[in-house]
Amino acid sequence: MQSPFLRYRHFFLVYACCVLVSFISPSPLFAHPAPLPTSFDLRDVGGSNYLSPVKNQDRLGTCYAFAATAAAESTYNRAMNLHDEDAISLSESFIVWSLGPFYDGFPGESYGGGGAPWKDELQALVDYGTCREEDFPYMGTKAEAEPYENDINRSLDYHWDAPRIQFSGWHRLPANDIETIKRAISTFGAVDTSVYVGDEFCDYTDGIFSDNRTIADSPIEYFPWNNHAISLVGWNDNSTGEGIGSWILRNSWSEDWGEDGYMRIAYTAGRVAVSACYLTYGDWNNYGFANIGFTNTGTINGELNATGYQPVARGWYEWGDDTSFMINNGTLTSTGNVAEGDPYVHGMFLWAGNASRIENHGFLNATASTNEGQATAYGACLQGHAVTNTGTISVNATSSEDRATAYGVRFFSFDTSGVFNNTGSITAQAESDDGWAYALFSSSAHSVYNTGNMTAIGNGNAVAILSDGPTTTTNQGRLVANAAGGNATGMIIFQGSAINDGDIISRSHGIDTFAYGISAETTSLANSTVDITNRERIDVQATGTNGTGIGIQGCWTKKITNTGVIAITADKMSSGIDTWADTLITNTGTITASSTGPEGASYGMRLFETESATNSGTINATAEVNATGIGARSAMDITNTGNITAWTNTGLACGMDLDESTVLNDANGTIEADTQNGTVRTLNLLNAQATNLGTIRAAGSADNDIYAVYLESSHLLNNGTV
Repeated sequence: MQSPFLRYRHFFLVYACCVLVSFISPSPLFAHPAPLPTSFDLRDVGGSNYLSPVKNQDRLGTCYAFAATAAAESTYNRAMNLHDEDAISLSESFIVWSLGPFYDGFPGESYGGGGAPWKDELQALVDYGTCREEDFPYMGTKAEAEPYENDINRSLDYHWDAPRIQFSGWHRLPANDIETIKRAISTFGAVDTSVYVGDEFCDYTDGIFSDNRTIADSPIEYFPWNNHAISLVGWNDNSTGEGIGSWILRNSWSEDWGEDGYMRIAYTAGRVAVSACYLTYGDWNNYGFANIGFTNTGTINGELNATGYQPVARGWYEWGDDTSFMINNGTLTSTGNVAEGDPYVHGMFLWAGNASRIENHGFLNATASTNEGQATAYGACLQGHAVTNTGTISVNATSSEDRATAYGVRFFSFDTSGVFNNTGSITAQAESDDGWAYALFSSSAHSVYNTGNMTAIGNGNAVAILSDGPTTTTNQGRLVANAAGGNATGMIIFQGSAINDGDIISRSHGIDTFAYGISAETTSLANSTVDITNRERIDVQATGTNGTGIGIQGCWTKKITNTGVIAITADKMSSGIDTWADTLITNTGTITASSTGPEGASYGMRLFETESATNSGTINATAEVNATGIGARSAMDITNTGNITAWTNTGLACGMDLDESTVLNDANGTIEADTQNGTVRTLNLLNAQATNLGTIRAAGSADNDIYAVYLESSHLLNNGTV
């Protein structure tokens, strides 16, 4: 599960009343969470230490387990008020050796090493829990871990009989949202996150560590290219006495490293703030949040102020209980414009429990801009159950020299039952050179449904809908992704499924950029439930020099089905359906792939290690140099009962280009290839087997090499027409 966010209590703020506010006139004032302290340290909360002593992972790559136990220990200790000598220490070995076999995400390497960014180890603490350290002590060398590494029959003692502490949930936090991460630490306990480690990090002894790796480097922003898991246990907005703020980072390299095993790290250095997660112990309502009930029928203008590290502007920013809600029926605008700094702007922000919701039926606008720094703007951001938009959401983020990120809606489903529904209009625009825009970024929801218009315009990266988790994403409206200098994607699907019954339009215009209609992936083929269906239209263009356009891209998907239209145009390479290690590919619609550049290549379908692919529709590939109707490597079973054509100007035209694959061209199937000045191999076989019951045709100039069938270490059974 890739889950949501935060809460908070104790001396910070305990809501005990119901806050129900209706705004019917221009009014900026209402209850906010209490201001945070300028410093906080879980080692000294009112004189009490809620952390276990710093540990040592030693020679093994088990940092993910130590980051998880640091978060788990402090969360449990805070919830149960256990501190100092009473604070518990939990078992990393149980996570690695006892829980690891049940999950794809860890361990990913030998001797228990290697965790994955989807944080299966936190889900394991929810599903099963872990025992105390003394019940299953850590083994830090290969020699110590050897018996468990080689225990194929699992005959050793994995300590399942030991009492375990099990957690109620785990949740993700917004990237680089310094205040929200602080509130998670002060409310629940240490947050589990990752950091990029280089030589300077390894050699750290004291002071504030800083580098220039401060922004997300992956469209799923909490999947950064980091290489070490750690925890954050506190902060100080003035660590040096000169106004420079930092986190307190807890490492797992013993007390001999850094400042007694800890590091002070600048708030966004090492990408440390893009993938933070927290655990909860017990019910959400046990944390004492207020019942928030806000309805606006007038006008609200969020004003710029400062909170610690970041200048912020907010229409509404609240933490609430399970049934809290925010509804905008009027106009809500939040603007944060600064000359320098990293403005963080929310239109509507609610961090709440399993039945909470945000609704916009009016006009919602958020704008962040800076001349020097990073700008981030959200229209609506919810940890909760449901987001509904029937109105207009408009978000703009601009930076003159750094990353600008615009989110129309950022939805962290509290659990896997969450619902997003848009029948209105959502536009996210990021206008800097490195601008990233998401009309919707959803984590862990049950369903995402669009019948309206959703547009992402980002100079660096544009995504209309990103759905991470076991989500069914359905589009019956219009999705537009437009990137001037970077990549554009109509839908990014990770671990879920998607149905397109509307229009998906994706445009990239920069050099060496990519445009995708739908890009789908999951953690492993063995456990895949990813099902992608297009029943209407996907229109993709990558018009920049060396641009690549792909209609549907799949990795470890269970099924990809096209009954509609996929139209791809690109300069360098175009592909209608492009898959790797997928199970079942079916086309009964129309796929057109065209590459216009001087070295352009096009594919109707490009398949690698695909179990089964069937075409009973129409596939047309055209290119200047190389055009292939279906190209397959290590594909087990390909069947054609439809029409496949390929045309090139100067290069190679193949109706089918197969390597270590098997194909049946059925009685109704037609495969054709043609060229102006190039080579034709209508059926091009390498280490492949083919049966033809239909028609195979080759056409071209008599001066060129024209083959209806070209065989190399292959076999053809022909009972059709060649």
